[in-house]
Amino acid sequence: FVASPGIWALRYLARNKDPGNGKMWRGTAVEAGYAVYLRRGNLEEAFDAAVTTYWLNADENGPRNDAAREDAQLIEPMLSQAVLWTPPSALNATQIKVEYFIDDVPVPVMGYIDLAFEGLDVDLKTTTRLPSKPSDAHIRQVSLYRAARKRAGGLLYVTDKRHAYYEVDDDMMAGAMTELSDAAKKLSRLLGAFDKADDILEALPIDYSDFRAPKQRVAVRAAAS
Repeated sequence: FVASPGIWALRYLARNKDPGNGKMWRGTAVEAGYAVYLRRGNLEEAFDAAVTTYWLNADENGPRNDAAREDAQLIEPMLSQAVLWTPPSALNATQIKVEYFIDDVPVPVMGYIDLAFEGLDVDLKTTTRLPSKPSDAHIRQVSLYRAARKRAGGLLYVTDKRHAYYEVDDDMMAGAMTELSDAAKKLSRLLGAFDKADDILEALPIDYSDFRAPKQRVAVRAAAS
């Protein structure tokens, strides 16, 4: 909602769920392969699991075009970078759902933790350029997990050539939770100010250059109805 309010509205008010794209499927695939590696210690099995996961998602949602193949080629080198990071313990769980209530907001903020270790929750991000610091959106995401689970959290970024782990410390979490609380309260007020979902959709901009946006432009009234 903070980064792309119009896309948020399309997804959650109009329920216009885009099938995804290669970047999303790539991230899911690398995470699946990494989980296999952490549990079994076999990199070839991890590669197989990752590539299979990718093409299951890709084939379900479109043809095997050049763009899909380009993202698929990044899976093995990205996974090879992920396994170079040393986790603090054995993997305890993946995709843990968390809920956190913010004061004066009637519904919880929800999220899913990628990787849970002993005393540490980690979100895995695949990217073609390694950031020198975690993004604000990613910090908010992990801060939510920290607030909900009362434990440490961090971000593992992997490219096809490098990887980096960033802790989300207490100061980062405090700032992020202030931002998240402000956004949740503004969203609550926005929803209360309109009677119909299509009125909200018409009031919000949609950035179609965002990779999370639908591949084709959506007629707002048709989406909401």
